[in-house]
Amino acid sequence: MQSNGEKSVGKICQAGTISRKLSPPHHSCIAKQCMGRCGGYTLPFETMIGSSETTREPPLSSFDFSDFVEHHLVQHKTHADQGFLEWLVGFAEGDGTFCSREISLQQPTPSNRETNASTGVGGPAEILLQSTQKLLKRRLLFQLVQKDPKVLHRIRAELGFGAVRQSGNGAATHWRYTVEDRRGLQRIMAILNGNLVLPKRRLQFAEWVNDARGLLWPSFVLKDTGPVASLETGWLAGFIDAEACFYAHFTTRSQRSSLSYRLTQKVHITQQDRCGEAEVLRQVGELLESSARVSLVKPPDCFRIEVSSLHSHGILVRYLKRFPVIVKAVVFRQWWRVYLLRVERRHLNETGILRMRRLCLAMRMKQKEMEAPAGAEGPAPAEAG
Repeated sequence: MQSNGEKSVGKICQAGTISRKLSPPHHSCIAKQCMGRCGGYTLPFETMIGSSETTREPPLSSFDFSDFVEHHLVQHKTHADQGFLEWLVGFAEGDGTFCSREISLQQPTPSNRETNASTGVGGPAEILLQSTQKLLKRRLLFQLVQKDPKVLHRIRAELGFGAVRQSGNGAATHWRYTVEDRRGLQRIMAILNGNLVLPKRRLQFAEWVNDARGLLWPSFVLKDTGPVASLETGWLAGFIDAEACFYAHFTTRSQRSSLSYRLTQKVHITQQDRCGEAEVLRQVGELLESSARVSLVKPPDCFRIEVSSLHSHGILVRYLKRFPVIVKAVVFRQWWRVYLLRVERRHLNETGILRMRRLCLAMRMKQKEMEAPAGAEGPAPAEAG
């Protein structure tokens, strides 16, 4: 039976609007290797939901959340923050997990069939798969994992759905934002569909949607293109929150001068290049007007861009004033102060040097504190079937 708090999937759940705020608040279970570079791979659309239910369009210049706002807002929400949704997509592309797993049913009963055929509101979304020897159920979920739960609770509050749960003990403690009920998964699909920038994430999303055919609503159209990175949207801020590292470090004192130190300040982003993600890193470098090259840091396919020029740092600082990071807010603020000392050339005297050294040490300590425990990136352990 359908909950009183939910409306039919094929109907409008809540009339809403999108507003933009300038200050918005890899593991994958089904990840597969792409066969081509950016734009050169083929998704299994025809075997998935039919070629008539897909769109093939050129890359978009902006994000489109109209389907989510018109059909999938929770009842108590009247509008969606465009900047936050853009940030969320970027953050999910870096840290999100699309999970799909089969669980064996030992003694299927009519009541089991009735439960799984219902809307599933309030419980895991499960799709029955009949095999010749046993009956399987497929459980789907979407997850974000963090060591600090604050950002996950913020996501939960902004979206109005999903659950935040603690996992692990002691030093291995971490938190998971999980969406596994039918309507919640449909809402996540509506947010991400057509809005993913990384080619490998679009492929993973398409495979996940293929497993979720029983959850799709009549008007759903899978889109195989997405926007491009831009300084006019919040996507890059979310991606930086998930994947970037802010770095500042002093080397040993020079023998030539008691005030001579070598300061290295940079920000770098690393990606595994499965479907042309190195090209996305190159585009990010262009946005920041950086001459840095995308380099191979770990064969065969792990690439990185390191941005170290003062000019590029200035562009990044101005961008993150408009679209703030959330997870890395404290580290960025410390990194920003180092940048300001460089701009004001206060790093050329003993007082400025001591201040910058303290900032660099504080950054390292904060980043170490933020590191997720080993094994926390994967999906939550399977529940008993």
